[in-house]
Amino acid sequence: MAAAVREALGLDTPEALKRWAYAPGPDKAAIAALAEPAVRACQAGDPDARRIVEDEAAQLAATAAGLLRGRPRFAEGDAVLGGSLFGHSPSFREAFARALAAEFPRLRLVDGADGRSAAEGAALLARRIFG
Repeated sequence: MAAAVREALGLDTPEALKRWAYAPGPDKAAIAALAEPAVRACQAGDPDARRIVEDEAAQLAATAAGLLRGRPRFAEGDAVLGGSLFGHSPSFREAFARALAAEFPRLRLVDGADGRSAAEGAALLARRIFG
């Protein structure tokens, strides 16, 4: 997987990748762009990439679980999965769903790829809750 990430960044050696990662320059967008080669490597069967993808999904699920614990009525409703990782990585989506289902079996995960923005979904939810 490291080779795929180095290739995506145009770096030749593992040392160059390490210097890039620890340099003060990379912003969130540059780091987020590395998800694509990681997902490709995961889909190709790279065990390290699979572990990384599944660990990140579990961490996101833990954050979502914290939010759901604070609003228990949401734990029995729909949760919209938005963002490209859910659409492009079945492994990420499945690991996220498994982690949440363990604690919130009545939560329904809905595909967010229907063209609606997150803001529109939030407005619809607010309208449903508050009338």
